[in-house]
Amino acid sequence: MAKQRVLISGAGPVGMVAALNLCREGIPVTVLEAGKTVCRDMRAPWFHAATVDMLEDIGYLDRLKEAANVEPSMRFSDRLFDAEIKIDFDVLARRYRNPYSLNVGQRWFTQVGFELLQQYDCEFLFEHEVLDATQNDDRVNVRVRTPEGEKTLQTEWLIGCDGGSSNTRRSQGIEFDGYTWEDRFLLIHTRHDFEPHFGRLQYISNADDWRLIIKIPYGPGESDWVQRMVCGVQPGERDEDVLDPANLQSKLQGLQSSDSPYDIEEAVIYNVHQRVAKTYRKGRVLLAGDAAHLNNPMGGQGLNCGIHDAINLAEKFVSVWRDGEDDGLLDVYDRQRRQTNWEYIQAITVENKKRNEETDPAKRAAAFEHLHALENDDDARFGFLYRWSMGESLEYAARIN
Repeated sequence: MAKQRVLISGAGPVGMVAALNLCREGIPVTVLEAGKTVCRDMRAPWFHAATVDMLEDIGYLDRLKEAANVEPSMRFSDRLFDAEIKIDFDVLARRYRNPYSLNVGQRWFTQVGFELLQQYDCEFLFEHEVLDATQNDDRVNVRVRTPEGEKTLQTEWLIGCDGGSSNTRRSQGIEFDGYTWEDRFLLIHTRHDFEPHFGRLQYISNADDWRLIIKIPYGPGESDWVQRMVCGVQPGERDEDVLDPANLQSKLQGLQSSDSPYDIEEAVIYNVHQRVAKTYRKGRVLLAGDAAHLNNPMGGQGLNCGIHDAINLAEKFVSVWRDGEDDGLLDVYDRQRRQTNWEYIQAITVENKKRNEETDPAKRAAAFEHLHALENDDDARFGFLYRWSMGESLEYAARIN
């Protein structure tokens, strides 16, 4: 009997990479997406060197570069010292073919993925929101909401890439262990170009008044970019006060004074989580990306970890679906990616957040001096960047059976 199509819930970056990896190996895929097209959110744009090599391996990289910025460095500063540090990525050539980061909005990433998948047996069903899934020993019944009403689709395997509020995960009763930070983040998008002053990426430490500044390209056109600023929202601050136009202007003016008001395209407040699913596999349902884990965005580890999930899962899934390997191999995927998230991704992102918002002057001075020492010490810089770019996490995962 012919095997049924694999269903993937979610047409974001992780869903796209999972679909492309499976389709390249001859596995038919149907992607279920709640929206009218592939994910158009901006969200995390930063792809580390390890991930860039992976994207090159699956034929993704050249198309991404039509819009992306190749980033050879990143910057750190601390308002306490009025100084800036530039960390060059060139030492990553010791391990990676592409010793740089790639900076591109998810809007372009998913569009490229959609176009690449047109050459394979990949079906997209838009306005098909996964509501829940039930399963038995040999199939999964997936209930979806469509413009024509609810439908039930059948598959042998469902891969949930449907984000932090994943209905796929919730329908399986999988706990989402961890916590939510008391403080929240404010994200502002503007068309003002801060690159001449801050570079394309800078982490600015300043106790509770920290900033993250990044310029994000999202298409091949000269004007296809947006400047993002992220800062903290302290417990007790009211949404209406935080989003007040005067406050938004104050946040931007605090970066660089301007005689005229900044043109603000978007401003949103969001909760910040550190969570990992109790399991990434329950029977014939698998999780990847934000459906399986969430973390604060300092350092871009969450997006990259999701891509690593998709590639790890696809490799093992091909062996099961096409080559007849025992599906216990998918439990290895669960152990490798889940344990790695707890040991590395959660730890690194918490470290990054705390570094940016540290209030103790002595600890800030020690952290800044540590970063400053990396500028002229290639071995120390490689060690720092190899962990930051998630090379260590991939080695750790590979050792788990």
